[in-house]
Amino acid sequence: MTIAPLLKSTATLCLWFALVLYFVLGIPPIAAQTLELNTDNDDVDIIPHLLIVGDHNFDFKDNAQRQRLAQNALEAPEFELVTQDKLGDRLWAYVRIKNASESGISRVLDSEHFTSRGYAVYLERAGITELILDARLPAVEIKDRLRPELFLASNPIILEPQEAVGLWVQFETKSSDGAFPIYLRSEAILTDHRTKHSKINLMFYGVSVTLLIFLVLLSSLLKSRPARFYAVFLLGMIALNLQQDGYFSLLLYSGDSIWNFYTRMFWQVIMVVFYLLFMTSFLNLRNRHPILSKVTAIFILFVFLYGVSHPIWDMSELYRYGTAGIGVMFGFLSVAFIVLAFKARTDGLWFFVAGVGIFLSYLTYSLAHGFLWEYGFNFEVIATVKVLQLLDASVFSAAMLRQTFVLRQQRDAALNSELAATQESLTATRLLLEAERDRDRAKVLAEKHRERLAMTSHDLRQPLTSLQLALEQAETSDPDLKSKLASGLEYLNVVLGDTLRSARPNADGADEHAAPTEKVPIQVVFDNLERMFGAEAKAKGLELRFDPSAATVRTDAIALVRMLSNLISNAIKYTDEGLVEVLCVEEGDSASIKVRNGGSGLTEAQLALFKEPYERNGSDGDGEGLGLHIVTTMAKQSSLLFDAESSVGEGTVFRLGGFPICT
Repeated sequence: MTIAPLLKSTATLCLWFALVLYFVLGIPPIAAQTLELNTDNDDVDIIPHLLIVGDHNFDFKDNAQRQRLAQNALEAPEFELVTQDKLGDRLWAYVRIKNASESGISRVLDSEHFTSRGYAVYLERAGITELILDARLPAVEIKDRLRPELFLASNPIILEPQEAVGLWVQFETKSSDGAFPIYLRSEAILTDHRTKHSKINLMFYGVSVTLLIFLVLLSSLLKSRPARFYAVFLLGMIALNLQQDGYFSLLLYSGDSIWNFYTRMFWQVIMVVFYLLFMTSFLNLRNRHPILSKVTAIFILFVFLYGVSHPIWDMSELYRYGTAGIGVMFGFLSVAFIVLAFKARTDGLWFFVAGVGIFLSYLTYSLAHGFLWEYGFNFEVIATVKVLQLLDASVFSAAMLRQTFVLRQQRDAALNSELAATQESLTATRLLLEAERDRDRAKVLAEKHRERLAMTSHDLRQPLTSLQLALEQAETSDPDLKSKLASGLEYLNVVLGDTLRSARPNADGADEHAAPTEKVPIQVVFDNLERMFGAEAKAKGLELRFDPSAATVRTDAIALVRMLSNLISNAIKYTDEGLVEVLCVEEGDSASIKVRNGGSGLTEAQLALFKEPYERNGSDGDGEGLGLHIVTTMAKQSSLLFDAESSVGEGTVFRLGGFPICT
């Protein structure tokens, strides 16, 4: 934080104090020799009209001396008025009041306070004196007061038309509560003030207790630290007002002024400390501005020590100016808090700024009336302060509610993100576990199939050996039959050998046992295939045609024969009449081999599935539906292209492409 905004804020605050003193407080009244009363001025403070007529040595019981001083007070203007600084001495003061109206009036002396104030008021009429208001120390029990009620007031003073009486005020010591008024008012005004006081208190305590419950719930349910501090501050404010309104005197003590002063000091220290703790927590000063946080902590320590050590010194003067100094420091810190709140864009910013502004308003108002002016607190001032306190607490509660909900939303969003990430992690873990289980099952199943295939291939090896021996014996009787059978048996022998190799336990991929490629003349392959499938096609009444080809390609001869065998076998199986044609088409540097049949053809749906295992396209014939799947797998392993074209009713063409042509 730069120093320039703080200096500007300080100047603004000083101007604020000056304006309050000049415009709000006004100019003190000018004393008159006789205070005239009528039906219009039915609410008058007599303190500004009191003249000092003697010190503690004055003998009030001496009628002659008393009458002489009263007469001199009316005629000699050199008598001093009672002022705040004079109240520290034991003195006597006098004022003459007169009913200037043409009808009788009734007036009551009202201190608007419940504690002892260190004075007594005597009424003198026709040379006879009477104690009408006793507020001397020690405190007078409520039940023993001249008018037994919570607030100190006198019994009614009845004045006939044009009647004048004297009021003698004995000040024993300066009031520990600072400035105070003594009102001379009508009973109607007294009753109206009591009624207004009750209504204001009902509103104040009702709303403040409601806010206190709200803050306690906010701090406990939503874990709001600022709400916890402000709840303690609000509790101190409620306790302070209960004491100032006299309710504690009915329960805890009789209204002793000294006890009232120290307990009020305690509640004020609680309010100051926890208000600053609230500010520190709300603005997160420890992290955002460590220097201001340390200054606030030092100020909190100072306020605490001030409250603890206050009884050692003269409480009246120190309380007056020390509290005013603390209030000014409060103003500086509050301005710094506002600047920091704007800089940090704190959640609930405008509520916070409004709350600090209201707090400064009632702090300035209270200090001005209580400490910077001769005669401060009265009913209107106290009511205004209570309204400002309620408004301030409501605005700060709204600020904390706003901040808490924003923080909860951010926290909930973070928790939701973390929960979503956790769910994704759990889903990925579950899928991984399922994949591992599927892999394990596949391994077990593959091992079983490998063992079964190895046993089957091994069992077929012996019959094939017997067939080869029989074939050698048939060589002398039918050489042509021997040639045809030899091609088929050799093909079976090679396939079984390859199957046995791939079924071994250490075989884990096709690349490990992949056969080397070689130059393969296409016509040689066609001749072998014709010998293998010619008789089968002829027996079914089909023409099996191999178009002559001079092409030589580089590939795995056994794999090529196996793929073409499956294609030709399928073509013969699914063709009822007509032609099955096999041809080689050269396409630049590569060659393609096509197997065309004149069968019923395949639909688009059947074409989409022809490469899948165990798909027989709705046929009920023999076979497991693995032929085209085998071709697909072997073509992929050999890096060849395998596709099909078909039209329903016109047959199907299967094509193996991508054979490199050897020059």
